[in-house]
Amino acid sequence: MRKDVFERFFTTGSPEAESRLETVLKSHSVETLKGLFSALDPLVQGLEQQYEQVTEPEVLTLLQDTTLVGLLPAPHPILIHRFHANPDTHDWIQTFLWAVIYINLQSLQLFNTPGVQLFQVRTKD
Repeated sequence: MRKDVFERFFTTGSPEAESRLETVLKSHSVETLKGLFSALDPLVQGLEQQYEQVTEPEVLTLLQDTTLVGLLPAPHPILIHRFHANPDTHDWIQTFLWAVIYINLQSLQLFNTPGVQLFQVRTKD
């Protein structure tokens, strides 16, 4: 969606309004803003038809009295968490992989199975 659609709601010719527009565009989904503005546009146009010149307090009063329930999409029910590695998970994965290698190579008799002893190596920092 192009920037000029948002300018109808945010610009007043002042640098503060321009910075407000840039902040909103960076921090919100364009689809969410598109749905929001498509619902608010007829209300603001109706306000413009009632008055010759619409001021900011009148628009703010309109927005305060207007409900937006049901306009925005519901959040996705499945939460996606990103994996964050830590030393414990690293050790577990490393142990698991070596166990898989050991078990799969037993048929090749690469290792002397009774003679294998597992031990932990500690390093000094």
